[in-house]
Amino acid sequence: MLTSLFLTFFLCSFGQAPQSISYQAIVRGNDFVPLTDQLVNLQISILKESPTGNPVYVESHLVTSNSFGLINLNIGQGEVIDGTFNAINWSNDEFFLKVELDPEGGNNFLPMGTSQLISVPYALHARTAEFVDDADADPMNELQALSFNTNNNELSISGGNTITIPTGGTDADADPTNELQTLSKTGNTINLSQNGGSVTDEVDDADPNPLNEIQMLSKTGNTVTLSQNGGSVIDEVNDADPDPLNEIQTISKTGNTITLSQNGGSVIDEVDDADPDPTNEIQTLSKAGNTVTLSQNGGSFIDEVDDDDADPTNEIQTLGLSGNVLSISDGNSVTLNGLSPWVGFSNGIYYDQGEVWVGSTGVAPGLKMTQSGMSVLGTNNLTDLSPSELRFEEGDVIRAKLSTDRLRFWDGNGQYTTAIGGYPGFMGTYFDGNPVSAIGLNAGNSGSIGLYGSSGNINISMTSIIGQPDAGLIDVNYNGNARARMAANGDDAGYFYSYGPSDYYNTYQGYVTGFPDIGAFYAAQNGYLRAKLTSNFEDAGEVVTFGPSSENVRIGNPAGLPQTGKISLFHMNKLTSVLSIDAYNDAGAIATYNPSDSLNVLLSSYGALSPDQGAVRVYGDGEQKVALLAEDDGAGAVEVDGPGLETNVRISGGLTDPDSGEINIFKDGNERVSLNVTNAEAGALVTRGPSGNKLVEITPPLGQPDAGGLGLYSPLGKVNVQLGITFNDPESGTIGTFKNGFLLALMGDNPGGAGTFSTYDVNGSIKSLTTTSTYNEAGVFTTFYNSQPLIDLSTSTSNGGYLLTYLNQAPVTHLTHNGAGAGGLWLANSNNYYDAVLTSNNDPNNFGGILQLFKNGNEKLKLTTSTNVGIIQAKGAAGQVITDISSPNGDDNSGCITLYHMGSIRTLNCSNQYHGVIKTYDDIWLENVNINALGTNTSHGYISVNDFNGFPQAGAYVDAGGQGIVFGDVKSFRMQHPEKADKEIWYASVEGPEAAAYVRGTATLIDGKINVEFPDHFSLVANPSTMTVMMTPLSPDSKGLCVTQKNENGFTVQELWNGKGNYEFDWEVKCVRKGYENYRVIRDSDEADPTPTEIPKKVTTADGGSPQPATSKSHFPQTRD
Repeated sequence: MLTSLFLTFFLCSFGQAPQSISYQAIVRGNDFVPLTDQLVNLQISILKESPTGNPVYVESHLVTSNSFGLINLNIGQGEVIDGTFNAINWSNDEFFLKVELDPEGGNNFLPMGTSQLISVPYALHARTAEFVDDADADPMNELQALSFNTNNNELSISGGNTITIPTGGTDADADPTNELQTLSKTGNTINLSQNGGSVTDEVDDADPNPLNEIQMLSKTGNTVTLSQNGGSVIDEVNDADPDPLNEIQTISKTGNTITLSQNGGSVIDEVDDADPDPTNEIQTLSKAGNTVTLSQNGGSFIDEVDDDDADPTNEIQTLGLSGNVLSISDGNSVTLNGLSPWVGFSNGIYYDQGEVWVGSTGVAPGLKMTQSGMSVLGTNNLTDLSPSELRFEEGDVIRAKLSTDRLRFWDGNGQYTTAIGGYPGFMGTYFDGNPVSAIGLNAGNSGSIGLYGSSGNINISMTSIIGQPDAGLIDVNYNGNARARMAANGDDAGYFYSYGPSDYYNTYQGYVTGFPDIGAFYAAQNGYLRAKLTSNFEDAGEVVTFGPSSENVRIGNPAGLPQTGKISLFHMNKLTSVLSIDAYNDAGAIATYNPSDSLNVLLSSYGALSPDQGAVRVYGDGEQKVALLAEDDGAGAVEVDGPGLETNVRISGGLTDPDSGEINIFKDGNERVSLNVTNAEAGALVTRGPSGNKLVEITPPLGQPDAGGLGLYSPLGKVNVQLGITFNDPESGTIGTFKNGFLLALMGDNPGGAGTFSTYDVNGSIKSLTTTSTYNEAGVFTTFYNSQPLIDLSTSTSNGGYLLTYLNQAPVTHLTHNGAGAGGLWLANSNNYYDAVLTSNNDPNNFGGILQLFKNGNEKLKLTTSTNVGIIQAKGAAGQVITDISSPNGDDNSGCITLYHMGSIRTLNCSNQYHGVIKTYDDIWLENVNINALGTNTSHGYISVNDFNGFPQAGAYVDAGGQGIVFGDVKSFRMQHPEKADKEIWYASVEGPEAAAYVRGTATLIDGKINVEFPDHFSLVANPSTMTVMMTPLSPDSKGLCVTQKNENGFTVQELWNGKGNYEFDWEVKCVRKGYENYRVIRDSDEADPTPTEIPKKVTTADGGSPQPATSKSHFPQTRD
């Protein structure tokens, strides 16, 4: 990153000279924008004798710039690299300050310049005399003080005498010719007072140092140059600023339409004139009879001689025929004989025997008439013809003219249609008088063809490249702007460009520059390359795609292997994936990489000697973690590795039978689980503990390969659980659990063919039984304690399911049905009250689920349905509904929550097809808060806080234009009073008829000028065209301040009357926020109205009914052995 450093340094004045030099600088990037809040590293060197001299002291400073790019440091107090600052003998030589910078805060320093230390450090030299009381011990030559008494004009010297100054003021003598004079400079003129004359300073400079001259910044094209050998940079964005909204526009005129580029619109110029001056308009000369008139009130006069010239010997004559006497006016007459070839008819005479010529000898110039038409060949007798012109007419309309240098054609309406000649090799065609095609020569004297549209803009141009007459060029335009170009150039190769509306190219099809035999295709966006298709220098194709900042895909070949394909994917210039051919065994490979450039996944062949066996390897931290392999025995295998590269899991074919599968799981290299196929072709699973003992075994029983078996073992090798086939009944299975050899649970079947499950204690007593009831062949589950049932799962009297739980032999839970065809759950307490009911309601017109909660027999909560919606109702102590969750009136697809107090609504939360609503009400049902949608647009939110009449007094909404609006009588912030615990401080917002933003600060004039820069966030939100700047000088010596320039980046301040002040001033800038320039002060009264919402009605619901009684003896099931 190129960085420029604008420096100013000074020495603060102290009673004693400090051992440092105060230094300030503003750090800017190559775009001249300050580098704000950035850590930078400066290296300071004090050079002796010359700008290239040896350093006597070197130090570095790691500092952070402030919000204006300003850095402050003290030279002499940095990180010392070489030398001792206090040891510099400032009086012994000239010294120079060299500054180097790394804008990234590292040690890659860039030279920023070297300047001579003129006077500042010599305050340090003064310190060498600070403690020297006297140069010698002689009291007779001590320093003396001079004083003057203005009362008596006496001049005295301490330790000496006194003299009286002669009358005439505080002057040593009365001679007026040797008075003190003052030297001043205005511009580059130096003046000496007391008529001392003046001279012109040819070098308009504040000092004689040629190394710190003022530099000028200039821009040519997109090259920015700093004078005084300051270097130059390329401005990639050829613009004065990055704002796309203030670009230079071009005004053009086609016909009477004036157009402004950059979508600036167009207008019709009703006066089709090149300028608005009505006094210089084109005038037309006409003649009616012998009156000659000039249009535009130009006057007229009478042509006394109604003739084109004043020669009386060549006047127009009239030919007449009377009978057979042919006469000519002002001439003679002849008698025609009776064999005249002319035939008379009602309109005159005609001749049908051949050609008729009017002329001197029957040749041009003259008039030729035939039966097919008439031609005029350059006769001097017609004033509108030249001696070298041939005209073809049809009636009074000219249809063609042929002259010595061109041939022109018109249609029957007099519109120009074709022109040939006039320019070398030119032929043009026209429609309605406007050109539609042209063939001619370009500036290089090569052939050129142009096709035009109705607007007069050229649509297609075919020619050669100027300077390359053997290279063809075809341009296809839209509205006069090139949209496609096909050409051949001096490299003897063709290319094709296409352009978008912004005039940036979007595709290029041709060849690689300098290599006409290598084809290329480029695709771009806004002038930036996004895709490239070409051939590389290894005679192989290549495709590259680019993102906004870097390459993202490359399709080509590995280096040196043009017959091998390769696809690479990148992210932010880092390789992420590669698809290629393994050069060792002609097999495909895919690799993916992580951000640290290590392998993530590799898909390739099994090995160099096994190109036909595939492999997938997954890596972590550069080490293989998972491998999916096709092994040489024709079986697949999967290996999962641990951190130490040992195998954790292996899935493969069997060691002795690759057609059988095997899975092995390891821990620290020791097998823990194996899943394989036995020799009897049955599956088997064995798990082992750390000592290698068997823990679980799943395998067929001995001699029964088609039967399953499971055994679970204890650490001592004893079976804990057995699952298998009954030996005496191969169609029956059993599961038994054991402890220390004692059976605790058994699952099997009884001789009646019904399943049983029983549990036992260590004494063999039954604790639970699951079997079939002997009463009605229904399933029964019973638990016991001391032979008394605790839970009975059976049937009811109406053959419905029934679950009873007991407490002290009394039923407390009923799970059955309510007699209306629905199941239910009833929970009772010791007082014989139901606490909860879960069933369906007993309303035959509205079957639906219901949950009721009671207290002391009184319903408190109900969850049920009504028609098509669910309902939740909660009741208070008085039995009234306090909460209702249902749907709005008439809308079964929306929800609504309503809160009541003693039957009066207090809170409403509803939704509908378009939006949701939350409202709160006071004790007389008036709204006091409304969270809703805007009435004119339900996609926009609305919040209001209302007064005691229900009218909104404060709130917020999004208006029709999508802008957020906050309204209220007063908008305030509040804070706790810092000194009074029972008080608060409230401030009201400043209001006005615009949506404004402000920023303020304090700046310091330097030599009467300063450029104040805005923070980035203010430039993003403020419209600079609406800016106002207010300033308050903080110095009584101020001559006043003015703003000389302001833009989106900041403003420039200069002291009035060419002041050179160095003092602080406060400033404040206000602007209208971007996007809010059309803030509306006056609005329609219904603009902020919310969507109306109807209060839902409470719904009356049914209850759940009572449970059916249980079957007698259902809790004493009969079982089979």
